[in-house]
Amino acid sequence: MTLAAAPTPRAAAQPAAALLRGPAPSRARLLAWLSAAPLLPDGAVLSWHNPAHPGYPYPEAAGLLLGLLSQESGDHSALRDRIAARLCADISPRGAVGRAGVDYLFDSGIALHGLLLHRDHGGHLDDPLALDRLGEAILSDLRARAPRCPLAPAPQRWSDAYGCHLLKLILPLQRWRPGDPRVHDAIESLLHDLLPLWRGDRFVTHAASDRTYLHAHCYALEGLAALADPWRAQTWPIVQAGAAWLADVQDHRGALPAWHDGHRPSGPHPADIIAQALRLWLLCQDMTRQQGPRGADPLRDSGDRALAALAARQRPSGGLTYLAPDHPERPDDLNTWSAVFAAQALAWAAGRREHSPWLI
Repeated sequence: MTLAAAPTPRAAAQPAAALLRGPAPSRARLLAWLSAAPLLPDGAVLSWHNPAHPGYPYPEAAGLLLGLLSQESGDHSALRDRIAARLCADISPRGAVGRAGVDYLFDSGIALHGLLLHRDHGGHLDDPLALDRLGEAILSDLRARAPRCPLAPAPQRWSDAYGCHLLKLILPLQRWRPGDPRVHDAIESLLHDLLPLWRGDRFVTHAASDRTYLHAHCYALEGLAALADPWRAQTWPIVQAGAAWLADVQDHRGALPAWHDGHRPSGPHPADIIAQALRLWLLCQDMTRQQGPRGADPLRDSGDRALAALAARQRPSGGLTYLAPDHPERPDDLNTWSAVFAAQALAWAAGRREHSPWLI
């Protein structure tokens, strides 16, 4: 690949032409749902909401929701403080978060990022040392290349592997200790270890796989999109190529498959991937605008189809179904992290174009 110089992202949102040209979910209803339905009284955030199939308290979802609410203009301070307090309480003795008795490196990074955004937007932390406990544990696990604790004998799921999704840890690391040599070294190690998973237009899930899990592919691109100099010029073309590949595998309804082997798709078409792809396309569009007029935008139609696909999944409550409405499995699970990604994508699509430092 020929590496081109990457544009420098603007530090704050600037007015931009709206992408919206057709059906789209209601962002107001989505935010109202996120502020109530998946929350427990103690501040825990559920993975999804469905009274007939209850979700589980999920620190990763809490970190994502906390990051989103920290950037909203309304007064969410009491709600944010409650989520942050529970998230800090969920940190294990070794300084990590996870689920079902397993600490996950990725989940810890998302929790750290949400707590940092909360703090940086005036939020209260009962335990300010929680940030350093999480950050130090992340650095330690990265040195050990340990995606989870206890380690899995062999990865049964993508999240068990030392895989491409861990590139998203670039976001919390850069925000936690900017300029720290240990953070610089950790990012260098991530790039050294995980960029070889790039196959020219997509990331394979981990070194022992030739398949792409699109949710993890998107996480990898999100981390690379947030990179600061001196790495940015090298990695921005990967973000562009990976986003273009997502448009290539999008179907006519605007959805994207869970899996792809480079030749054919497989699996369901989850809402989280649709919203993640939309955010990446918007980032690429805006970077292209900074470089000057370039004629027709090939990603605009993909973005419109994605918005329509998300609109088709929005229920009267405001939440989004994880799977397509006609999918036979668990059609009433309204997924929390998909809703968070969609809420940020909708803000960008309407012209509120915060950039990679603001990704959640």
